[in-house]
Amino acid sequence: MIRETPIKRSDLPDAVVERILERVKNGDFQPGSKLPSIQELSEKLQVGRSSIREALKQLQIVGIVELKQGKGTFVREKFDVSSLSESIGYLLTLHKPDILHLMEARKIVERGTVALAAEKASQEEIEKLFNLLQGMEKEIDNPDGFAENNVQFHITIAEASKNSLLPIFFNSIYDLFLREQQAVARLLDVSERSLKYHKRIWKAIKDHNADKAVKEMTDHLDSVKRAILKAL
Repeated sequence: MIRETPIKRSDLPDAVVERILERVKNGDFQPGSKLPSIQELSEKLQVGRSSIREALKQLQIVGIVELKQGKGTFVREKFDVSSLSESIGYLLTLHKPDILHLMEARKIVERGTVALAAEKASQEEIEKLFNLLQGMEKEIDNPDGFAENNVQFHITIAEASKNSLLPIFFNSIYDLFLREQQAVARLLDVSERSLKYHKRIWKAIKDHNADKAVKEMTDHLDSVKRAILKAL
């Protein structure tokens, strides 16, 4: 029986995530093993069940645990144990209000950015976007690789806008942007849908159709926002 120290109320729910990750990392929770029930974790950690549920959702997003309907929550069979320390830092930034604020800011900026890109993109930039699309397709089953190509795709659109301030904006939020994309890439079939939207955005830029580019970018960002709201 694993003895747990109660978590202070001020540390909720992030400390629940850290505690579970620690147990996985030190081998108390083995790959493939079933976690204690929400009620059991709530009692052991002296934390409300809502905080336990939120922590488990975050762990599910980054691929540490999986929910098996009717059976409970299990540690995944395959994941990189060496990356758990990075996962802790990542999860502590994964708060719903912050992500939604990022999505709002992206929608405001990227609609105008993609319109400029559709008007001004050079052939070289259009080819670079196409190569990044191929990279996304190649990495469709690798969330980190998919996310990196995805972020570079959006940065390249900013460069294609010929507005020197827009690439600075995207690079200034690069780390947060990448974390968000890594989370999105792990959500069910979102990567497949995301790739389709990016192909449509690329075609609109290639055709120099600003109105179409704005529509496709808006639809893409709205789709991402719905996926995030569903997951968190």
